[in-house]
Amino acid sequence: MAETPTPEAPPAPDAEAPAPEAPAPEAAAPQPTPSRAPLSPHNFARLVLVLVGSVWGSIGLWALANPQSLADAADFQLMSPTAFGEIRAMYGGLGVALGLVHIGAAVRQMWLKPALLTATALLIGLLTGRISGVVLDGFPTPTGLLLLFAEFVLVGLSAFALFRFLGRK
Repeated sequence: MAETPTPEAPPAPDAEAPAPEAPAPEAAAPQPTPSRAPLSPHNFARLVLVLVGSVWGSIGLWALANPQSLADAADFQLMSPTAFGEIRAMYGGLGVALGLVHIGAAVRQMWLKPALLTATALLIGLLTGRISGVVLDGFPTPTGLLLLFAEFVLVGLSAFALFRFLGRK
């Protein structure tokens, strides 16, 4: 008499099932690597203009809203309504206007080159004045150092964006 095979009992709940084998590495399908194209010169210029415009605009709004706070940060005193008006005009109104122009230029192709040139020239002027202050007047306060560093970075970014936009590397 032939014995019929008996089905195996399922493994006990505590027993571990053998792990399925992982496919060999050479058998796995190659994963596509995402290609990251660098920012085009136009998009980099737009990014820099938005950054520069945001800085100008932020300082401008600060000066319009609270000129005394700006004067305190720059370590000078406002002694008359004319002084307050001067801060509101030269730092506030001018800063907001420059911010709007630079941010607006980021969306208009024909304004990119003039705005980059303007941003670079203005920032070089500020940096030159700040450096001449260090040379002629001495080491600045921490706020002055922060401004010096920020202007140096913004000059570098705007000049790089301008040269890249003009086709130079």
